[in-house]
Amino acid sequence: MFWMNLPWRALSNELGNVTALEVGCGSGVYGRLLETCLGDSFKRYVGVDIEAKEQWKSYSTDPRFVFHVARASDAFKFLPGTNLILTQSALEHFEEDLLYFTQVSQYVLRSQVPILQVHLIPSASCLTTYLWHGVRQYTPRTLSKLTRLFGAETQRFLFGLGAASCNRVHREFITWPNLRRGFDLRNAEIVRYQRDVRSAILHDFNSMSRSPAFYALVLASNFRVNHFYARST
Repeated sequence: MFWMNLPWRALSNELGNVTALEVGCGSGVYGRLLETCLGDSFKRYVGVDIEAKEQWKSYSTDPRFVFHVARASDAFKFLPGTNLILTQSALEHFEEDLLYFTQVSQYVLRSQVPILQVHLIPSASCLTTYLWHGVRQYTPRTLSKLTRLFGAETQRFLFGLGAASCNRVHREFITWPNLRRGFDLRNAEIVRYQRDVRSAILHDFNSMSRSPAFYALVLASNFRVNHFYARST
């Protein structure tokens, strides 16, 4: 929902033709999402992951999609020419997230052109939901250490996704079943899960919470206009 509701037309006007780099890309499915959202502005997608995925083969006939096996700390090799940098549920697995952001910030500060970053990352509340997922979870304070690496020409925004109701549903379907039985209920009770998640999202839309289910960090460097409305980090 977050990705689909970004102001893609306005962002395309800022960025021009988009070359995207996704670090921790997994199957590469977000490359197809960007293709859909950007339309004619979509030029190239580069996916980087620590190991090759079987799904990469399905992109082999489309030269706009390129994949590499590399660690996040080596992703700087693929930054040149990139103007959209994204991670989706990946930063929490980077052992050297500060090094990664330092490399990205150096590239952004040198480029002097519009560059957009979007990172979807687990909040601290995920510790009680997904338990030992990744090597860390994030808070606004810890994220500010990363965003300070970027200069005054970078707009910084933090979106909270979900709140107490979403956290409660996922503890019911993921945390407790995993602790008791070693598996979660999302696939076993699909209809009930979808119903409860939809209800939780609608409830959380109308509530304020210091414990979002997830964060979306947006960094817009060298943009002419502010296209986002959220709490700055």
